[in-house]
Amino acid sequence: MAEISKADVYRRAAEVIVRDGKHEKTFVEGWAPTPTPRPAPAEMETGWPALRRAIKDRSRPVCALGACLRAEYELTGTLTFGRSDGDHVYEQYSFDVRADSLLPGGAERDIEIWQYNDRDRISAEDIALELKRRAEEIDG
Repeated sequence: MAEISKADVYRRAAEVIVRDGKHEKTFVEGWAPTPTPRPAPAEMETGWPALRRAIKDRSRPVCALGACLRAEYELTGTLTFGRSDGDHVYEQYSFDVRADSLLPGGAERDIEIWQYNDRDRISAEDIALELKRRAEEIDG
């Protein structure tokens, strides 16, 4: 596995989310961590092995954290998460961004990048900017 820094992953993730498209609510379009209480649509994949396949598929839009996973894969040829849940992904790549609180008055507060990603009015380019900013912070 090639040695990379987290800043390298964030920089590549910025390219990935613009290139492949932004998705909301799950790491990658057409995937869910577990089956929903009612049957999932036929096109919906579930479970962590399916996520590994989906991350490698550039035709599927990703969220901010999904972009980090795809960037990691593109840079190293491997995916490091392997637990049966997504906690590792959040621990590895989530970070705070400054955003309006969506409350009356529009005060700003820190929220996780994945929460920022899930806002309808936030574009892939907005996410890319935050990913690049994070890479710069890491590089010092």
